[in-house]
Amino acid sequence: LVVIKEHKHFLTIKLKIMKTKKIPTMIVFLSLILINSSISISQTQNKNVDLQEKEIIETRLIPISEHQNSEKLIKAFSDWEQVLIENSIHDYVSKTDCENFDKMMVLYENGKYPMHSDMQNVIEVDFNQDQVTDYIITYNLLNCVRGSGWSDDFIFIQSTENGELIIRKDLTMDFKKKYAEFLKNNFEIENNKEDNYIETKGVEFISFENNEIFGKINIAVFSYKYEKKGNFIYNFKTNEFLANDNEFWLE
Repeated sequence: LVVIKEHKHFLTIKLKIMKTKKIPTMIVFLSLILINSSISISQTQNKNVDLQEKEIIETRLIPISEHQNSEKLIKAFSDWEQVLIENSIHDYVSKTDCENFDKMMVLYENGKYPMHSDMQNVIEVDFNQDQVTDYIITYNLLNCVRGSGWSDDFIFIQSTENGELIIRKDLTMDFKKKYAEFLKNNFEIENNKEDNYIETKGVEFISFENNEIFGKINIAVFSYKYEKKGNFIYNFKTNEFLANDNEFWLE
């Protein structure tokens, strides 16, 4: 008599031979084959589930307007837009100016490539391990001259104990400098710079846990058809990127 007990992670198998009757050898043999097949199928299914669980990373990046602290976050980004405009970062312009095509073409003819953001997302982090929620706001950059050029960027926002949001350009730049070194060491790519500001197109923040931010990198090489892609981990406590060359590939 073959008895099979299935549990979550294993199968318990008992083969009991009755003393009063003889069981043909062929029946026992076939029973063992069926048992072995059952074990293989079960193990394969469990393995597939484990792999799927490892591969699926749910993003915690959400539209800024959907966040529970949206009002303050939108205000913080508006303040950051003024910094972009005043410092000519990304040739950034206001929404009103971006919609003035003639004005934008004048800038373009004078060597500028005016850009504006119409979409922002946010992810919660904790820069200084004080158990107070901080944020990274990511934003797209669309050109205002009806061209094909585009980009994206981000800014770190820190919360005070009383809930005030502070733009942390210094923390952002620390990350960007490490990112530039990371690209140079792993991709042999010298990152672009705009005066005192480092461009970081292609960085996507996914989740934050235990002082570490998890993300993806997509970098166009020579053309938009060829990209270097990969994952990264950045530790805010040590201010270091954690990754290796084997995690990156050309597509």
